[in-house]
Amino acid sequence: MRLITSASVVVFVLLLFALWLFQPVEPVVAALGVQDCRRVELTDRDTGWAVSGAEDLALAPDGNRVIIAAHDRRNATRPNGAIYALDLWTLGSATSLGVVNLLPETQRQRTFRPHGIALSEDGSRLAIVNRVAEREAVVEIGDLTATNWFIDKRLTGNSLCRANDLVFLEREVETLMITLDRANCGPSVEDLIPGSTTGRIALWDGGRLNVIREGLSFPNGISGAFVAETRKSRILRPAGEPIRLSGGPDNITRLDDRHILVAVHPSLRRLWLYLQDVWPTAPSRIVRTNVLTAEVDVLFDDPGGELFSGATSAVLTDKLLIAGSVADDGLLVCERGQS
Repeated sequence: MRLITSASVVVFVLLLFALWLFQPVEPVVAALGVQDCRRVELTDRDTGWAVSGAEDLALAPDGNRVIIAAHDRRNATRPNGAIYALDLWTLGSATSLGVVNLLPETQRQRTFRPHGIALSEDGSRLAIVNRVAEREAVVEIGDLTATNWFIDKRLTGNSLCRANDLVFLEREVETLMITLDRANCGPSVEDLIPGSTTGRIALWDGGRLNVIREGLSFPNGISGAFVAETRKSRILRPAGEPIRLSGGPDNITRLDDRHILVAVHPSLRRLWLYLQDVWPTAPSRIVRTNVLTAEVDVLFDDPGGELFSGATSAVLTDKLLIAGSVADDGLLVCERGQS
């Protein structure tokens, strides 16, 4: 009898855990829904491969093209990613487009797995976190033209192994702030236990890399002085209390002096299941936040990942909301009115 009772308790606990793990995400009121949007498939014109994992985007200063960092991290047969530029005028009503890799052929022999990206204020310089191996990352910087990205500087060292995202500081093109999402290069209990605060922010001043802030819970996207603290579902700002969000923030795009655009994961559990191929989809949510008032407007919500899964970055124009994903195919493109 005791054995039966113990087994029943175990089954009950496992059932509760499964219900918690697979709990659906509740929808929220959003300016745009799946009915306002479409997926645009992208194809690499050099290889003919479908572009997946466009996990970070940057809008050029003129607002006419988007720089895309893509790496299909779940496909072992395609170990390297690419950097693409998409001219917005080509979108129209298209559902598929060809894109050209901006990395010159001579540079493609190196391991290239782009993660976070940053454009300088004038759009002439591009910096990228390149996660070259499971426990190693480098920061690569170079001139960006209409057709190529020429790497001329590499920041290396073990301290960069958990580099996640980065941003050029205003008026100091070669000065960067970099988020280091965890402390250890490999998996560790210290980094992964709930409530872990081993994340840091580093400053590269053109000559040295120095840690300037510690004790963060998976610092992720960064834009100016605003940092996404993913595991605490909030945006850190230089003045005032952190801004609370309805999920874990990923990459941040600065819109103007008052607003930022943030890709949010409403359920980190569902995202993890998606990345492990346990569940076919993950929720996507894009919010616009007033950094002065902490007001948050939801621009897009797809709680079931019905159209687009695991959005990690977004850019906004007068007419379009465009998002990329850590693992899904192509881009999400939504038509919007002036707002």
